[in-house]
Amino acid sequence: MKEIEIKFRVKDFTEVRTRLKKLGACLEWKGVEQSWFYDTPRQDLRAKGYNLRLRAWDGHSYMLTLKTKPRQEDGRYKIRNEHEMQISSLDTAFKILKLLGYGERIKYRKFREHWKLRGASVELDTLKGMHFVEIEAGKRRIDELALALGLDWKQTVRKGYISILQEAENESR
Repeated sequence: MKEIEIKFRVKDFTEVRTRLKKLGACLEWKGVEQSWFYDTPRQDLRAKGYNLRLRAWDGHSYMLTLKTKPRQEDGRYKIRNEHEMQISSLDTAFKILKLLGYGERIKYRKFREHWKLRGASVELDTLKGMHFVEIEAGKRRIDELALALGLDWKQTVRKGYISILQEAENESR
C-alpha cells in the first residue's frame, strides 16, 4: 500500500482539535504509542531507505511494518510504500526479529491522538515536548485538510521522528 502523508510542527493542538471537532472528525484512539526500529548489524535496511518497525499501542494492538521508498518522490509530500501486518504477541515478534539477525536500532515513545475524517487520518503527536500534526490521505485531501485545520505550510517537516529525535538530542549537547 502506498502511504502519502505530511507532517506539520505546531505550538499546541488547541486550534486543531477545535477545528477537527467542527469538521465532524472522530477521535478513534489516544494514548502512548511505542515504536522499535530494527536493522541488520551492517544497517542494510537503512542503506536501502527502508524502515522495519514494530509498534505497540497501549491497550490496543501491535503492528509490524516495513516502509520502502517508492519509485517516484514528490517534494511536498512524504510518500512511502508500506507493508503491515498485525501481531498478536510483542514478545514473540521481538524473538523472531532477533533470530532473523535484526537488532534494535532505536526506540521511542510518543503520545498520539488518532482522528478519522472522511477517509483521512489525522494524528496529533507529542514527542519530547514537541507537537506535530500528521495527515495521511491522498494529496488533494491532504491539501484540503491542511487548509481546513489552519495549518501553516511553512511549518511542514519532511523528516521522520527518528531524525527529529536525533537532531533534538544533538542540540541539547
